[in-house]
Amino acid sequence: MNFSKATPDYGGGLSLDELVGMPAGSIYGAKLPNGEAFQTVLRASGYMLQAELALYRLIEIWADGHTAWHGDKRDDPVVVTPSGQLIRTRG
Repeated sequence: MNFSKATPDYGGGLSLDELVGMPAGSIYGAKLPNGEAFQTVLRASGYMLQAELALYRLIEIWADGHTAWHGDKRDDPVVVTPSGQLIRTRG
């Protein structure tokens, strides 16, 4: 196991549940398994970084490829579509 803080290696036992609550910037910098669901979250975190939302935390992963994120305030959720569109909503 790699103990570097720059690129955490979660090993073969990582579950998607462990990504929930992590900020987009940390997810994007992590070495994740190659599974489709992990790559979906990785792409979404990249879109969040492009939008300068690196501190937003992952709150949901949907089976259809959408992900939901929130910042410091509970009323600022963002949904990332599988195509990379960011949809800002109000809680």
